[in-house]
Amino acid sequence: PIARTTVPTPSIPTRRTRMATGSETRATRPRRRHPARVSRPAPPSGTGKPTVWRVSIDGGAPEKIIDGYATNPVVSPDGKSIACSYREQPGARVKIGLFSINGGEPIRTFDMGATSPIDSASSALRWTADGRALTYILTAGDVSNLWSQPVSDEPAKQLTSFKSSRIFSFDWSPDGQQLILSRGTATSDVVLISNFR
Repeated sequence: PIARTTVPTPSIPTRRTRMATGSETRATRPRRRHPARVSRPAPPSGTGKPTVWRVSIDGGAPEKIIDGYATNPVVSPDGKSIACSYREQPGARVKIGLFSINGGEPIRTFDMGATSPIDSASSALRWTADGRALTYILTAGDVSNLWSQPVSDEPAKQLTSFKSSRIFSFDWSPDGQQLILSRGTATSDVVLISNFR
């Protein structure tokens, strides 16, 4: 069964590194060089595309490693692979793209049945602690559940069986034994205002 509880976060020394976006900074673990969580988003005009870059925590020029419609990159626990939300072409369904740590073309793609925008929180991915699978949110009819996609050729497996509400975010505990998530509903109203002066 999936346990839903808060998990204490250990104190980890961090270094602030300026990313390719200019004013944005991210905290990174010292003495490690990983792809930055910095996919460059498409401009509002839609003329560009999100791509994945990396930069050393010691500074230097950023390097583009995935030249595709990709965002939300996450590095595998062994540091050898990158998974991200990926489109093979504009307007295509969002898939899970599995790449080498050095980028290039995808090693494998998995259909996640996602209809959400590629840059939305609902397209976020999380590696399992053993690095054998990726967890993601799948929403159907305003109801979200978590699914697990093995990085082998095995089919995806449903992890939760909620009957209502959406999942907004989630993560695994460091030992992979517990899961924390936030759920709820999103509402919006249309208001007509007239007689402006």
